[in-house]
Amino acid sequence: MKCSGIYISKSNNSNVWERTYLAILTHHVELLDMTIVKSEYFTENIHKKIFDMLMEFCKEEFDPVVFVENEFTDMDYLYEYIYDFFMFEESYKRQFLWYEKLIVDNYKREYQANLNYRLSNGTINHDEFIKEIQFLESIRQVSLEPTLNKEIIKDILTKKQKNVELGRFKKMEKVLMLETDDLVTVAAPPNFGKTPFLLNIFNELLENKNNYCQYYNLEVNKDIIVKRLMAIDSKEKMVDLSNIENDRIIKSMNKYDRDNFYMCDDSMTLEKMIVEIASHLREGKQNVVFIDHIGLVSIEDKQLNRSNYERVTHIMKQLRIMCKKNNVLLFIASQCDRESLRNGKLTMHSLKDSGEIENSSTHVILLYEDAEREKAFNYIKNITVDIAKNRNNYTFRVPMEFVGSKQLFYEVNK
Repeated sequence: MKCSGIYISKSNNSNVWERTYLAILTHHVELLDMTIVKSEYFTENIHKKIFDMLMEFCKEEFDPVVFVENEFTDMDYLYEYIYDFFMFEESYKRQFLWYEKLIVDNYKREYQANLNYRLSNGTINHDEFIKEIQFLESIRQVSLEPTLNKEIIKDILTKKQKNVELGRFKKMEKVLMLETDDLVTVAAPPNFGKTPFLLNIFNELLENKNNYCQYYNLEVNKDIIVKRLMAIDSKEKMVDLSNIENDRIIKSMNKYDRDNFYMCDDSMTLEKMIVEIASHLREGKQNVVFIDHIGLVSIEDKQLNRSNYERVTHIMKQLRIMCKKNNVLLFIASQCDRESLRNGKLTMHSLKDSGEIENSSTHVILLYEDAEREKAFNYIKNITVDIAKNRNNYTFRVPMEFVGSKQLFYEVNK
């Protein structure tokens, strides 16, 4: 007797995952109450039918008779390709979770691709897109593992933490000890170097092939940003960048002729920006996002725009959630009033709406000029990079020099 079901798989991998998963369920029906899988997650129609019947009729025990009684016609397939496909192993619970994850991830991947297509052709708007994304994020596995035991504690204590490297900014890297989902706020008064500071870090991160960076500047256009980056990387003065035959400028142009970053200078709402960020995340890379600056980020919900505090609070909370969910390191600039300088220095209270910025940030960096330190040259500004909040380590002030003509920040070797 030949099976009559649908066996030509849309994906050979998904066919095997689904068969293995269903095989485990037929032998361990107690797992039916624990699974988060639904019939629509399967790619094969016959697997949807088998799963639905298991859920409806077999939660006490697997009974082939109920399949026959309910006019299931592919019994040979049920036995040969499902029931007998299961290898009896003690690790069946781990297998169950693994294959459940593969099925769910495959479903979410296809669902996400369809959402991106619908957003791009205008059949859904950004609000609808966000709601659908939130639905996808709500699909999570139930853990069958212990939340804590001696072995888990031992692994946590002995696990080597890999911090994000900051290239030539070794002192700052050592103090910050940045983790992959941190949120770093960089604050300074107007014209005190927030954007060049972020661009210097952006430029250093691109030296590492394991990083993928996104830069959103809502204040100046892309032409200005590109010129600043060329000056920073080539170490040439801004006024000399038109000499494109210069070897250092050629080298810098080649560096930025790669697919390891995304740059955007469009004005946009927070909601659109989160969608934009999510669509450019790279799997297998350390994703780093720069936003310059928070004061220019708007919100679609007018209720949250009633006061600056409410707006900033909502933005910071949503960005913190995004960092944790997507394992994204985020740098965001925040502007302080010049009046907030106290004796030439900034404090945590200098931040506009500082309460929520401080609470949601894992790190806060304050930039201000150090008037007491002797200048090496008149065209150099002595800048204090004040790490005023540090979740991962101690607070510290890193002395730097800023060369405005080249947009370069240097750590001072003292």
